[in-house]
Amino acid sequence: MGLDVGFTRYVDDYRFFGKTITDLELVRNMLVKVFRSHELSFNEAKIKLFKGFEVQKQAHFENYPALRPIIKGNWRTSFSFDKYQIIHENLSLMIDNADIPTLKAALTGFKNKIVRGKIQFKNDQIVLSFLEFLIKVAYVLPLVCMQTYKLIAEIVNTIAPAIRHRCWKRLYAEFEYIRENYSDTDLEIWYFYVLSEAGTSRETSTVVSKYLKKNDNLSPILLTVLIKPRSKAGNTRIESILSSQVDDWQTASQSKWWLPLSKLWIDSSGLIRDREIRKLFLSINKSNHIQWNKLGIIEFLRQQTTETQQNPTRKD
Repeated sequence: MGLDVGFTRYVDDYRFFGKTITDLELVRNMLVKVFRSHELSFNEAKIKLFKGFEVQKQAHFENYPALRPIIKGNWRTSFSFDKYQIIHENLSLMIDNADIPTLKAALTGFKNKIVRGKIQFKNDQIVLSFLEFLIKVAYVLPLVCMQTYKLIAEIVNTIAPAIRHRCWKRLYAEFEYIRENYSDTDLEIWYFYVLSEAGTSRETSTVVSKYLKKNDNLSPILLTVLIKPRSKAGNTRIESILSSQVDDWQTASQSKWWLPLSKLWIDSSGLIRDREIRKLFLSINKSNHIQWNKLGIIEFLRQQTTETQQNPTRKD
């Protein structure tokens, strides 16, 4: 019977992956024999077998007993100053200890509690202080930028409009710093994603204008995250810039601009003025019917969902 074992290699470091510990032990024994036949030996101190995730990749909430009830508890709670202090102190300790697995799990766990409606934000100053702290967390450890900005996004989606606007202004103040220090990184993409999510249509339009004005080397991904429903002014600016970027409309669907073009069409419900863009998605010979093969799977599924909701008894 063959062994179902794969491996990866980095220089002289090999990692083997299998479905059972027994398979990995058999591989180790086979390699020992091969090495001995060439008068080589293993460094036993460097051989480790793990079941599940490696220890260094596991979250260890047992090292942070004060934090665990806040992150793992299932009861509804108000985000008080005491809880903010506990979270601040423990996340800072994880950063100091370079405990990235637990930090990621903590940020995600707190975000999930907000999604489930288990956290209530009532004190505006505490929210702003927490936001300031999370901004710094992303800068200190860009490895956790995704988890950090996802948490920020859920916070701003939960709080009252007045404090949400203040949070957006605080995030917007980081624009220049992000562009100067984190350009073309995941952190920059997540920053713009949250800035778009947190802002009103008018605020997002402001971000779009500033980005287009400050940048000659446009990123299709950043343009994509800045497109949002009911953001007419911002989307119109993006529509205009995309029209100027496409060199050959015959091959537009194969270009790097296809992602923002598609999202622009979907989020604008097809209300696009530019004739060349409209031709990408509408069949002129079929009374402006949508060309499903051009729109891709996302729009197809969206349309199918809409049709199912409108015609629940319809059978394909």
